[in-house]
Amino acid sequence: MPHLVDNAFMQIHAGGHALFRVFGLTAGVAGGTFLQLFVPFALGFYFIRQRQPLGVALCMFFFFEQFLPIARYMADAQAQQLPWMSMAATNP
Repeated sequence: MPHLVDNAFMQIHAGGHALFRVFGLTAGVAGGTFLQLFVPFALGFYFIRQRQPLGVALCMFFFFEQFLPIARYMADAQAQQLPWMSMAATNP
């Protein structure tokens, strides 16, 4: 199950790079992380409006859980020892 969720968020992250690339290099780089956090937050807001507390809790869990892989890659920014992720790496 965790791999399924991680793969889904990896695709969202990659989509953010592609989506925000049109606004320049900086926006393209930051766009992956932005979309990775925006999607569960926006879905959580949707569930708040629908008065669905279970949906809100699940979305907020995924929102805050995304800070773990973000922090790991931020910590590795200078050393660059973690592998680059690609579509080939996500498909077993």
